[in-house]
Amino acid sequence: MYLIVYTSELSKPDVDIDTALKDIVEIAKVKNTKANITGLLFYHNSRFLQFIEGSKDELEKLMLRISADSRHTNIVRIVDEPVYVRSFSGWAMDSFNLNSDDVLLVEELNAVRDVYKKNVNVISNVLAMFYKQMLAHNALTPKGT
Repeated sequence: MYLIVYTSELSKPDVDIDTALKDIVEIAKVKNTKANITGLLFYHNSRFLQFIEGSKDELEKLMLRISADSRHTNIVRIVDEPVYVRSFSGWAMDSFNLNSDDVLLVEELNAVRDVYKKNVNVISNVLAMFYKQMLAHNALTPKGT
């Protein structure tokens, strides 16, 4: 079992994000089920944060498709490693729109990952909930803003 967590920017900021998320999830549920990929997608202030798990080969194929998707730009992998168990077994894909005026920075996501990995083995759903709680409490916003 393998996990990739990546972040990317929405390339078209004037798009209706709720419709875009719905479209992404509908297509992902069909394709991910066939490829035995599970995960979830967060959206926060023009930035995607996605957790995907499955076989390394299938995830790499998916990352190629994501890289070619015109809705994404500046894709950065935050986690790219094996995990012990599948955490999103019931989710071929789901999404959460956490949009607000706050900025979600790649550096902040990397810092959270590093602190998390120093304390526990990577467990996909726990890391996802950790990010979600940090976002909900504005803990990932730059200091002084």
